Amino acid sequence: MRVEKNLIVWAVIATGISSVTIQLVTIREFLTQFHGNEITISLVLFIWLLFNGAGSLMCRLLKVTNISLYSLLILFIAIWPFPQLIIIRHLRDILILHGVSPGFYQILFYVGLTTAPYAILTGYILPCSLEVLKANYHDFTSGELYITDNIGDILGGILFSFILVYWFNPFKTVALTSAILISIALSMFIRYKRNHLAVVSLMIIATFYIYSFNPSFEQATLSGQYGDVVKYKETPIGRLVITKEASQHTFWESGVPLYSTGDIQGSEEKVHYPMCQLEGMIDDVLLISGGIGETLSELHKYGPKNIDYIELDPALIEMAKHEGLLNERPGLNIISMDG
Repeated sequence: MRVEKNLIVWAVIATGISSVTIQLVTIREFLTQFHGNEITISLVLFIWLLFNGAGSLMCRLLKVTNISLYSLLILFIAIWPFPQLIIIRHLRDILILHGVSPGFYQILFYVGLTTAPYAILTGYILPCSLEVLKANYHDFTSGELYITDNIGDILGGILFSFILVYWFNPFKTVALTSAILISIALSMFIRYKRNHLAVVSLMIIATFYIYSFNPSFEQATLSGQYGDVVKYKETPIGRLVITKEASQHTFWESGVPLYSTGDIQGSEEKVHYPMCQLEGMIDDVLLISGGIGETLSELHKYGPKNIDYIELDPALIEMAKHEGLLNERPGLNIISMDG
């Protein structure tokens, strides 16, 4: 039975949407794992492009024109990013000693190991789609193929930058951007009478969506890196996590500890060294970040009339207030902006 051209074209667009989104989610994941180092971004992009190219080259040696295999490939591309994120979060402590800052080659190896299957397949699927189209006598050039893929790439970038990064955590982002690919794979199974594959796929897809939309499960996957996670939220700026050990709460941003409650000595040093050098009454204080914890309590010992506290990420303030770790005080003005 001849395969419909539109199904393959939409599969290419959906691959573009999904792959760009997964690339951005993966970069953010590695930034969290390796403490926001910019070299991490370049390594992820290098590995991604390298294995993408290897996947495209592989299509020369291993051509797939069978519609069942092609459908399974796009279904795998749709679902694999979910276990890939879990692997990235848990494999680090197995391969790299916990608490150690890995070097260049360790990061390169780790990024390559965890992203290679997806990067190779997304590189492979484009020329593979062209082979399927040609095998079914559809007129479609390689230039049209890559223009179609670029349309998906642009749509994926727009979706992530303006919607997904603001409203959804990584697991939900994967689930939403994979929906078109999953729908196309199921349509192919049903349309071309691969009913046994459709039934098995439906079971896998159901499991995929049940866990993807389970916030407790996603939060549990962070425990290996952070410990006892009290609250977790993704923001455009990075990943915010609040952990608890005994009575102490620690705030993390993109894998880096920002503040800890109960650190009285640190807060005293931060406040008293500069403040004790001022003479007379102190009217106004500008505090750029660092207000969560004991800092504001120490500042109030000097009796200032006004404290302008500036914090970059408004979600950090909301989370601290929700957990009762940041309370309104007379003269305290909290401003969410870049200080």
